[in-house]
Amino acid sequence: MAGSSPAIPRLRNGGLVKIAGRAEVPGRPLLYETTHFFLDHFGLRSLDELPNVEELRKRNLPKARPVAPIHRGDADGPGSSTPATTPES
Repeated sequence: MAGSSPAIPRLRNGGLVKIAGRAEVPGRPLLYETTHFFLDHFGLRSLDELPNVEELRKRNLPKARPVAPIHRGDADGPGSSTPATTPES
């Protein structure tokens, strides 16, 4: 996923979005859709319950913080870790 935001892999690894297909435009970029887990996680019955852009602009939302880079060990998803190795004596 060269050039893509680290947000998409994090959302996919977290089970919040999945690949829905490819757009019929040059380059055929991937299309994503939310999952049932997304709705459950955020306590929604449908995507219609999400606020629209105008509603979001009216809210006093916190400023976005930089996202930490994804490291190879993070690629397996939430809760995964690479075991630490120590030299044997």
